[in-house]
Amino acid sequence: MQLSTTTDYGTRALLDLAMNASGGAVKLGDIAQRQGIPRPYLSQLMRPLVSAGLVRSVRGPVGGFSLAQPPAKISMREVYATLEGNSGGHGRAHGADNDALATVAVVRDFWRELDDSVNRVLSATTLEDLADRCARQTDGRASMYHI
Repeated sequence: MQLSTTTDYGTRALLDLAMNASGGAVKLGDIAQRQGIPRPYLSQLMRPLVSAGLVRSVRGPVGGFSLAQPPAKISMREVYATLEGNSGGHGRAHGADNDALATVAVVRDFWRELDDSVNRVLSATTLEDLADRCARQTDGRASMYHI
């Protein structure tokens, strides 16, 4: 499954907020630098995340962005739907919609099964799950040493 740059960068930005907020707002420039995302692109990306209620914008000298809810309450299905603009349809059978053709029915059923599987994983995974995975990976690297 191929994801858009918007979904990739948006997910990384949300994960950065989950891992670096510490109760306060995170500056856009800090997220852009840590994640290697062009700042103008990231600025555009934050708009739909704010509109969807996933991110809160804080103005002023100590301003920035923060998650609008705890990471455990943000499902990756919400993130995906917000950033991709839909909640399904990863693959579709094209052509005649004729159930008499076995190939059309089989291909359509396959894409439905794929959509169902992807939606189950997206629904079962939260931003907190990804933050935990990232923390485990970081801990593993920190304790690695070479002689």
